Amino acid sequence: MVTTQKIYHPKMMDVNEVIKYINGIEGNAYVSGFVGILLSLAHLCLVLTLEYFRADIRETYKILVWLAVVIFISAFLVLLFLRII
Repeated sequence: MVTTQKIYHPKMMDVNEVIKYINGIEGNAYVSGFVGILLSLAHLCLVLTLEYFRADIRETYKILVWLAVVIFISAFLVLLFLRII
C-alpha cells in the first residue's frame, strides 16, 4: 500500500508569499512594458504627435524621461508598501 505524505521543508514558501512574489514580478513587468512603449521611438502616437505639433523630439524626451522615472519610483513604492518585493 502506497501512502502519500506531505513533506514540509523549512525553507518552503507559504502560498501567500508565492502569490505576492508573482504579483511583484507581474507588476514590474507591466510597468516596464508601459514605460518601454512610452519611450519607444517606434510608438506611433508619439511620432504622429511630434509631426503634427512640430515639436522638438529632444524637448519631448526630456519630459518623458522624468515621467518614466516618476512611474518607476511610484511602482517601487507601491510594491514596497504592499511588501511584495
